[in-house]
Amino acid sequence: MVGEDMKDKVQDGVESKALKMAEERARIAEERARAAEERVESLKGTRKNRKTRLKEEVAREM
Repeated sequence: MVGEDMKDKVQDGVESKALKMAEERARIAEERARAAEERVESLKGTRKNRKTRLKEEVAREM
């Protein structure tokens, strides 16, 4: 009886710890995905600016 209670407590603790770790991993993955999206948007802007600069340089040369 006492052994069963301890097993249940340990199992509950293990499950709780695993759940917390999974939630933390999910949070980190969401943060990384958000950061990646921001980088993509930033790079899109950089490419657009580069194209605009090249067009301006070509226009000046003509």
